[in-house]
Amino acid sequence: MLAHKGISSSIILSFLLIFNFSAKAQRFQTGITFGPAMTTVNGIDTKDYDNDAYKLGFTLGAFANTHISDKNILQFEINFTQAGATQAPDSLNNSSFRLTLNYLNAGVLIRHRIRFKMSGKLVDKVDLEAGVAVGRLLSSSFVENTYSVPLTSANYNTTDINAFAGIDYSFSQRFYFCARYSNSLQPLVKRDYTPYYASYYTWNKGNNMIFDFSFHILLGKRNTDAAANLNPTTK
Repeated sequence: MLAHKGISSSIILSFLLIFNFSAKAQRFQTGITFGPAMTTVNGIDTKDYDNDAYKLGFTLGAFANTHISDKNILQFEINFTQAGATQAPDSLNNSSFRLTLNYLNAGVLIRHRIRFKMSGKLVDKVDLEAGVAVGRLLSSSFVENTYSVPLTSANYNTTDINAFAGIDYSFSQRFYFCARYSNSLQPLVKRDYTPYYASYYTWNKGNNMIFDFSFHILLGKRNTDAAANLNPTTK
């Protein structure tokens, strides 16, 4: 099992300070995040070495955000994310595996409100978002053909740096849905670990790939100015 013993203490402390400040500051709002995720590791599929060895995971976390203009929101997040990959056995009951990766991620992003007309009506509840995150691997497991295979830090990175982009839809001023894609900027599998096939061929081999579908709920007292900025039609 891979584990990080001094897990992101400085990151956690930083976000606790942010959330404590945002609870007092009028310009900040906090909230919670939860939802499913489809994840894989590029090239880990032992049948044809592509990206279809998807595994169902989940995301659970918290965020704090503030409006930096009438169309832009700066948001900080800290999330527990279950990633990894899985593959069913072939006709000979071989080549099956299940890789589970549990990360604690801290990220920052910008949400940008877009407005357009559809069937003659103004749509102003859609945001585009983009950001970066740093994650620590809390724990992991790899079972191949029913046998447990150890993952060591000599061959696998315990830190995940990733970039992501997504689209949000606001159902109300307190509740929105996010569809997000993230890709590692460094591989889970170290490039110099040559016995592992996923490190070959392309820059993206061995990288985490995550499709995240999450719900975000704003908590606490609603900020009147922030709400007006988020939905200018209420002005």
